[in-house]
Amino acid sequence: MLNETIGAAFRSSAMLIANDRVHLVPYCDQLFEDHLRLRMTLYPAITKFMAATTSDVTSYRKMQVEDEAGVTLAILDNETDEFVGEVMVHDFDAEPWELGWDVLPERQGEGYASSAASALVDALKVLPECPGVIVRTHADNAASIKVPRKIGGIPFGIDTTPAVSLLGEDRIAKLTFFAPCAR
Repeated sequence: MLNETIGAAFRSSAMLIANDRVHLVPYCDQLFEDHLRLRMTLYPAITKFMAATTSDVTSYRKMQVEDEAGVTLAILDNETDEFVGEVMVHDFDAEPWELGWDVLPERQGEGYASSAASALVDALKVLPECPGVIVRTHADNAASIKVPRKIGGIPFGIDTTPAVSLLGEDRIAKLTFFAPCAR
């Protein structure tokens, strides 16, 4: 029930999540091609799990856009309304929730991840259900380490547990940060 309530709030077009740099919007049919381009660019191995059939793309879209355990939002530049990436929060049943982002390679290093993460965390702070968020970032990614620090994240550990995903086993050490949703 909590997942459905939070997911519905974030997928509602009535809920505006924005700051001076970006605005975050729920995925819709018009933005889904941008989402696929981002995924295929950053994670080329994902293509072997997705055939180009309509049913596969429809299933993938449903999984990404209508996920009850989390919400993925498109990051749009305020000045150009251009798609630059996505930010997500998931694991609503866990405490704390997990925050993540992906930015198109040609737009990385321009502050979009920090702006989007900040806007989303500000929106989460108004939810009494929010226990705080964690961010896991590769220990050797200096740019990504700056993002949780900018949203008030406090480092509290290094995760060396291999993570298994559709893309294989990830053995890279990850720093873990906690950012409270204090009201």
